[in-house]
Amino acid sequence: MKIVITGAKGLVGGAIAQAAEAAGHAVTRLSRPDYHLGDRPDLRGHDALIHAAFSHVPGRYRGGEGDDPQGFLRDNLEGSVALFEAARESGVGQVLFLSSRAVHDGHPEGSPLPDDLPLRRSIFTARSKPVQRPLWPRWPRPPSAPRACVRPAFSLPPSRRNGRG
Repeated sequence: MKIVITGAKGLVGGAIAQAAEAAGHAVTRLSRPDYHLGDRPDLRGHDALIHAAFSHVPGRYRGGEGDDPQGFLRDNLEGSVALFEAARESGVGQVLFLSSRAVHDGHPEGSPLPDDLPLRRSIFTARSKPVQRPLWPRWPRPPSAPRACVRPAFSLPPSRRNGRG
């Protein structure tokens, strides 16, 4: 399978790229400085897109918008939508979008978190949920063209895993 991965120099995107290559997949890495959210890359010939890019103030995820929340939303929301549109136009059949469990902040611990759960207002919900709205209805949905959104709770760099993978 030929997979394109955004954010492939980041912690999560890099780990995904390594795992995909180790499994024998051909990987195209889209990362800075050559790729920025908002670019519309030509993705023809790719079977799948894994979108792991996230524009933020370096070293900060919570509060990653810094002093420019509008720029944060523009880069992440509009940039992600442009990427998904480019993938659809290029005929990419499978899409995985890495979001954040932060879209469910404020709900009591142990609460079920279905996709139709009303969201609490935050900078993360302003980015992640709207990205999915234009993606899902417009993407062809035959059984051979799956799409998914994953919301990991956290990710640890290898130095903090205490020997666990």
